[in-house]
Amino acid sequence: MSVNLVELQNENDCRWKSAKIMRSGFDKVAAKAEANKSRYIDIVHRCVERESNMPDEAWVFIAVIHERESDMDFTTHLGQGDPLNRRTVHVPAGRGPFTGLDAFEQGAVDALIDCAPYAALSNKDWSISGMLTYLERYNGLGYATRGIASPYLWAGTNQYSKGKYVRDGVEVRDDHARRHRVESVDVPITDPARTVVDCFRYRCRAQKSDLALPLHETG
Repeated sequence: MSVNLVELQNENDCRWKSAKIMRSGFDKVAAKAEANKSRYIDIVHRCVERESNMPDEAWVFIAVIHERESDMDFTTHLGQGDPLNRRTVHVPAGRGPFTGLDAFEQGAVDALIDCAPYAALSNKDWSISGMLTYLERYNGLGYATRGIASPYLWAGTNQYSKGKYVRDGVEVRDDHARRHRVESVDVPITDPARTVVDCFRYRCRAQKSDLALPLHETG
């Protein structure tokens, strides 16, 4: 079943504007990403040298992927969190190895330029909704084909209810994964909602954008 990407982007735009975060204290991930901002912007510039139209603000897109795939471990490949010093085994498989002081940057450019969905080249819309949709494509469209909000983006908010892929291609239906339950008292800092929301809110604050205003915390 194919996914209408225009409709998906519209849905993600609506979700962003109506999402409620079910816990407070969402600044830690943003601070962690901000501490590495210069490295992410360097990756943006490397992609631009490869004919990408990524603006500097797209560093948050990279930061979100990095957090989701490996908790911002700079010894791993941006595409799936596999070690940089050997060929990757998870999707995208067969990449690398990458070595040297800029091994992470090399691997990140590889993930963004040379691996599906080729985000740095094919994405022409680096708005919040555009990045959200490419993040979803990056993780896979299995949720979208079922009309489910992806936990990669929305777990921990009122936009996500059920369904979870526990590994590539393997779905557990109606699994409301404990680490994502909005009522849980032990939602970890690496919860995807925290990552997406914190990084995007940071960008919105920096640009004094109204996009940040509809999203609010509860609890």
